[in-house]
Amino acid sequence: MPDQDSVMPVTVTEVPLYLIPRVVADQIREKGASVFRITIARTHWHTYTIVVMTREIRDVPAPFSPETGVLNESRPVPGAGDR
Repeated sequence: MPDQDSVMPVTVTEVPLYLIPRVVADQIREKGASVFRITIARTHWHTYTIVVMTREIRDVPAPFSPETGVLNESRPVPGAGDR
């Protein structure tokens, strides 16, 4: 579960049923890879509330370094030194 400090919700209210795909696509395009949860709830009649939860993207070290031939900087790549 992410830290509550790093979670940033965006709420879009009173969205008609036929516009849900458009609003979701716009939010994903705007927020990009930081989106980790989208919640859609019916409010009344045919309108919905959309909550888009985002979080900070942390830099993750590369799983493989071509210079060293090492996976995760701790395990050698299978077959890398066998030749």
